[in-house]
Amino acid sequence: MTVDVNCQGPCFLAEPLRVQVMLPQGYYDGKNSYPVLYVNDGQSVFAPDGLRYEKYEQAFWRFLPQVILVAISAPSSASVRTALYSPYTMDFTVPKDKKFESHIEGMGQQYFQWISQVLKPEIDRNFRTLSEAEATGICGYSTGGLFALYAGLMGRGVFSRILAMSPAVAIWMPCLQKTLAASDASHLSYVYLDVGTEEFGRMTTKEEFLRGGEILKTYFLKQGMSEKSFYFEVHPGVTHHVREWKNRFPDGIRWAFQDFCPGFEKRNG
Repeated sequence: MTVDVNCQGPCFLAEPLRVQVMLPQGYYDGKNSYPVLYVNDGQSVFAPDGLRYEKYEQAFWRFLPQVILVAISAPSSASVRTALYSPYTMDFTVPKDKKFESHIEGMGQQYFQWISQVLKPEIDRNFRTLSEAEATGICGYSTGGLFALYAGLMGRGVFSRILAMSPAVAIWMPCLQKTLAASDASHLSYVYLDVGTEEFGRMTTKEEFLRGGEILKTYFLKQGMSEKSFYFEVHPGVTHHVREWKNRFPDGIRWAFQDFCPGFEKRNG
């Protein structure tokens, strides 16, 4: 079941962001409380040509952790979406054959504050959530994956789980490296990270996507995360498209919330 949430803001955007909450099977049949996953590009969760998680969950709910999904729709403008999910402000030298902004004033830090200080309290008031950080995750793909990594690392006391599919980190690497150097992953319970070999973005080559994934893998392993808490996979032949992410999204949720998924170790041992 999906419920729309009326939540103020973010006030720094010209257009409101639609927030939809997807409740797990049996939510209204009992009194259980549930872990929560906040999802960037939330419009894709329900779109027929998007992640389509609602139909997947209806069909295979017995094999998935029972999680409340808070789907936050992205801005309609691609450039505004990039700025919203970017925690950093940077200038770029844009080749003539590329369509990209030469300057991006990142709103990711403000967006993180809105989620943690406005949206999350609203969700916790109105739904039976396990509100503690230990039961709360953040998810995104592409630039939304960059934001998920930033929010997960900086959100000690807010998030303990990260699901980042094909995070677009290469062009932000000078700033991201500073974030990595200034943070640690000791508060993170589970991190799911992946990348495809044929991915490229508006300003990012295939080689840069792969290199970004390897840098993040090295960081989390050096932070002491084990194979039981950190997952990283390179998918051969996979491109940068939602049709690829929809196939990995359910497994990403199972990994990030494996302690809420009965039989997870048995099926993945």
